[in-house]
Amino acid sequence: MKTQEMKNGQLWFNTVTHRVERVLSTGPRVCATSYHKEDLVAWPVTRLRPANETEVFNYLGEINGRKVIQTTEGRLAYA
Repeated sequence: MKTQEMKNGQLWFNTVTHRVERVLSTGPRVCATSYHKEDLVAWPVTRLRPANETEVFNYLGEINGRKVIQTTEGRLAYA
């Protein structure tokens, strides 16, 4: 996986922790991710893959006190 495909703020699935994490910083071979505002952890890009729609929806649904809905354009939003 090339870091050029990764952008800050995107959600990627970590194959080591088996959960979706938000990319906060990218480098040539390593990127820093965070899970629901936990501490940053640096991972080799080979350990991450793009999160699918179901994984993203489940990740966003874990945020307490907020409901996640899907818009008519297919995007996820907070309600």
